[in-house]
Amino acid sequence: MNLWLLSLKAYLKPNILIILPLGLLAGIPYGMMVDPLNYWLSKSGVDKAAIGLLSLVFMTYSVKALWAPFVDRLEIPLLKNLGQRKSWLLVSQFFAFFFLIAIGLNDPKLNLGILVFCVFALAFFSATQDICLDAVRIELVKKEELGHSAAIYQLGWRLGGVYISQVLGLLLGGMIGYS
Repeated sequence: MNLWLLSLKAYLKPNILIILPLGLLAGIPYGMMVDPLNYWLSKSGVDKAAIGLLSLVFMTYSVKALWAPFVDRLEIPLLKNLGQRKSWLLVSQFFAFFFLIAIGLNDPKLNLGILVFCVFALAFFSATQDICLDAVRIELVKKEELGHSAAIYQLGWRLGGVYISQVLGLLLGGMIGYS
């Protein structure tokens, strides 16, 4: 029992706990593109083949390693005083939020092309946010705490991606509408 408490205590350090909201931030956009978006599109009368084809958006997360070196090395001129990670994180979160709102303001029956562009843009900026958050997470902990930080990050990601985005998204969508 004492060993279990000692193991749990390792997850309660401030530098580890700060990683939980980072995981939440990363999970929310991804979760919104899974069930709530698909359900909304099907309820709006979008063809099932088009909805299935839209699942290609998740490949963005698989290929984010292609632009990760640019995020790691290119400075954003007006924000470089914030630091490399924080400036890219701020920009990616701003655009992820913008495109998430733009998705909700579109009518899939009238503007499916614009909606698809917004979904891909959200995926791109969300994946860019993931690149930044992974780097920040690694910088926040000591080498021997990397396993703890990964576990807490995944916990936050699951909470944000499943419970906040999908469960809460579907509940709110059913009550007030999906836009």
